Amino acid sequence: MPAKRHDNNSLEVNDSFHGSQMITTCCALTLLLFASHVLNSTIFPQVAQTFPLAREISTYCGVIFSILVAVFAYCRPSILRETAWSTGCLIIFGISITMLTVGVLTQNQLIVALGSPFGGIGSIWFSVLVGLALIRLQPLRALTIIPTAYIVNFALQFAGNQILPTLPLAANGVLYFTCIAASYILIRSDIHEFLAHIRLNVAPRVLDVTNPAAFLPFSSPVFILVALFNAACGFTLASQAMPIANNSVMLSFIPVFFVFLIVITARTSFSSDRLYHVAALLVFAGLLVASITLAGAHLPHLVDISQALLLGGVNCLGILTYYVISAVGSRNLSGAFLTSALITAADWLGMGIGSAVGYLMKVFGAHSYDAALIIMAAILFAFMAYNFIGTHNFSFQNTIQEVQPLPIAAHLADSDQRLLSQDSLHEPADTTSDHTQQQLAEACASLAQTYALTPRECDVLALLARGRTSAVIQEKLVLSRNTVKTHVRHVYSKMDIHSQQELIDLVEKASH
Repeated sequence: MPAKRHDNNSLEVNDSFHGSQMITTCCALTLLLFASHVLNSTIFPQVAQTFPLAREISTYCGVIFSILVAVFAYCRPSILRETAWSTGCLIIFGISITMLTVGVLTQNQLIVALGSPFGGIGSIWFSVLVGLALIRLQPLRALTIIPTAYIVNFALQFAGNQILPTLPLAANGVLYFTCIAASYILIRSDIHEFLAHIRLNVAPRVLDVTNPAAFLPFSSPVFILVALFNAACGFTLASQAMPIANNSVMLSFIPVFFVFLIVITARTSFSSDRLYHVAALLVFAGLLVASITLAGAHLPHLVDISQALLLGGVNCLGILTYYVISAVGSRNLSGAFLTSALITAADWLGMGIGSAVGYLMKVFGAHSYDAALIIMAAILFAFMAYNFIGTHNFSFQNTIQEVQPLPIAAHLADSDQRLLSQDSLHEPADTTSDHTQQQLAEACASLAQTYALTPRECDVLALLARGRTSAVIQEKLVLSRNTVKTHVRHVYSKMDIHSQQELIDLVEKASH
């Protein structure tokens, strides 16, 4: 019989978690959210008075770093040693806070400019790690934790808004650093071993060839929607002259509270698509009200309402985003790091692009309100067009369910592990009996004839059925990676399967 590459001995993550791990993960996410509030409400406003581009530099450097992490996670996860990377990020994060504080106090733009990139790099690394901690939980458990963290964060924000404005910049900087560091400390014991397994596992770049359905494609609407929502919010908030009011923050709590109630009372009936539609409508309403304020309407509290709707929509999408990270990552533990890094990058990239366009709009609108209003209407139309036309056949729930489960391989053949760790290209030795080999060959030949496979596709089928990785197939058949990927795609398409495990099961059935 052909041996299966994955079994129940793969890294188990769900059953080992109990109440204490759920509490620590919830606290870590809460601290991460509150740290973002401290940064945006107290630190960046003061930093912007010295160097207005500090926020954009920090955001884009964080995006670049997150993409770099995703590339490493996809191509060479062995580089991502958690202790070394986390220690390094904590150090540069602390240096960034120190430089920003000194730069503001001395009104030195150069120091602020030099310190800005490190803040984004440090904080985004720990954001990715919190995503991994959620992946370690079952999606339903994560679904309880995520809105709970948002509720607790609102309470902290309400209390903090009475105190934070009275604190000096240095104190808020220390608070920001402490929240991020404490968030990491809380989850480190839970993710350290997990990251070690990911680092030592076969790279997703190798697994993606033979198990493409286990990975979200880089062009997935998931990433586009996350970026689009945050861009819409960043654009509108940056284009409005007024800072975010406390009333807006408190009003944005209402939809999150309803999500929390729904999750607590009926977790099994939770619909990610309904939450997405609610978030889209809230953001649409926020953009619509913002366009009215841009037209010069002087209705009281209109800006507060616009901000509340936008924040409510983005918070709902934030809950959905973390849930998607948990749900997709738990189905494909090998690609968990990649999933968390890419979605985090899309989040930050959207906010960065939106903020930059919003600031330009604010400058442009000072000279021509009519032109600014036209541009605002065009952005509003584009947002709704993509959400209700461009994603007509898209479903978050279906996207999650269509990700083929791919746990971390616990027992790859020793020769396969040696091949991947040393970059050698030697065919793993077969340990199966001659009789089993004969059964396997006959089953592959029968399937090749049934599904009209070409001779080369039949060769690929035979190697896939033996559990061989794409690297071994490339070496054995003297083919390029892209050629192997093409043959695998054709085999899967003709046989109507989506993963190597499905192929192995089909061959196993045919060999009986």
